[in-house]
Amino acid sequence: MASDNESDAELDENYYTFLNLPRDATQEQINSAYRKQSRIYHPDKHQDPESKQKAEMMFNRTKRAYEVLSDPHQRAIYDSVGEKGLKTEGWEIVHRTKTPAEIREEYERLAQAAAERRMQQRTNPRGNITINVNATEIFTPYDESEMPRVEIGSMSIAQSIEAPITRKDMIVMSGNLYSSNGTGNGGFMIAGRRLLNKGWLEICLGAGNGFLLGLKGGRTLTSKVSVNGGTNMNFQENGVIPAVFSTLAVQLDKHTIGSLTLNAGPQSSMTTQIDHSTDQHAISTSFVLGTPHIYFTMSYTRKMLENEMKLKIIRSNQSYVFPIHLSDEIVPAAVFYASVTPIIAWFFVKKAIMDPMEADRKSIEVERSKRQNEQRLVAKKLEAMAAIHLMQSTYNRITNEEQARKGLIITRAIYGCLSENSTQFKPEASHDVTIPIQCLVRDGILQLYESSKSDLPGFFDPSLGDDKILRIEYTFNDVPKTINVKDNEPVRLPG
Repeated sequence: MASDNESDAELDENYYTFLNLPRDATQEQINSAYRKQSRIYHPDKHQDPESKQKAEMMFNRTKRAYEVLSDPHQRAIYDSVGEKGLKTEGWEIVHRTKTPAEIREEYERLAQAAAERRMQQRTNPRGNITINVNATEIFTPYDESEMPRVEIGSMSIAQSIEAPITRKDMIVMSGNLYSSNGTGNGGFMIAGRRLLNKGWLEICLGAGNGFLLGLKGGRTLTSKVSVNGGTNMNFQENGVIPAVFSTLAVQLDKHTIGSLTLNAGPQSSMTTQIDHSTDQHAISTSFVLGTPHIYFTMSYTRKMLENEMKLKIIRSNQSYVFPIHLSDEIVPAAVFYASVTPIIAWFFVKKAIMDPMEADRKSIEVERSKRQNEQRLVAKKLEAMAAIHLMQSTYNRITNEEQARKGLIITRAIYGCLSENSTQFKPEASHDVTIPIQCLVRDGILQLYESSKSDLPGFFDPSLGDDKILRIEYTFNDVPKTINVKDNEPVRLPG
């Protein structure tokens, strides 16, 4: 079931698991599951007020699950976007105008578009291609007897992506190429950036015109003033070339920003720049005082109305290939460095950097989900206890029937988390589900489908976000057996 961004942490109802049905259940299976649970939870079957109140709660859930899964249109919406899709304004139009197959196709299209948007937001790709074309001969031909020539004088390509690692850390990769009159150069840079209190710090490594090592940082001083700066060390054959730079930016008014930039290095300069931008136009002026050039520039851009012209380019996938020429001949050392070294390096980076970061990310998501669903988890636990209370008579009946024919008898069932390096369950992260499991036995067969067991009647999640198992101790034909199954693993007993 789909969810997006912050709503990913919200627990959703799993009607299939609640009725113990597969995702491709037929209408006959849905009807049968509904009748079976109705016999357990119907309020008329319970006399005392407390049991009747619990039965009303469980019967309403059973009836809701049946209503959704037995209606083809509601089921298609639920399969696509979950229970919240049935509550979202606008789906009623889809309900009336589209078939179930069309609803699923529409959801798949929207889900793919959303996934592409999320990927673009995560990587924040930026690119720029500049091509300088010399078309002067069209207006001032060199030789009127010949066709005017249009030449490409130079071309530059720049690209960068950002890869967030944690909420405060990201990796930035960028590259550029430049070609002019048959000659060219390029460079590649990778940087690690960390967000600090009211600022940021970045360490970068680069290659191209020699090895580059840099340190950058920035800080917001007030609501209108910010400063950033850094230093670079460019290692070349003739020595190390240092550079220092710093920028002070001031918000002059709602639409105007002024900045002063100082560069100290091979081409030292001081730049004063003012940028003014509104919805209709943008003006930029700069004055550069440095070596070897001193100049003043000014640009004006008139923004066209959106309804007059709109150009949009969507790029869903990107590939970065870095061929490295190691040797003109096949030699053992080149083969080793080209095959074994990248694998060892990747293994080290994955184990030492990526895996711990992924574990931290999952831990943050689990904590966020626990906070967001705290009341829901408490309610699910109370609901599970109520369901077990209502199952007691059904449990006794099924157990007596199975004992009479030496069938499938559940002697003990535990659901939850195991202690570390142990086969024992954590008492605070597990609970007994013997009664719910026995009540799911039909004619000597237990069938559980591929989904989290925490959504079954009489179950609840004792430790959200952690790995859980279901251990079933049972007898069949008076032969005792034990089985351990993972949370989402299907079960069929006897196997």
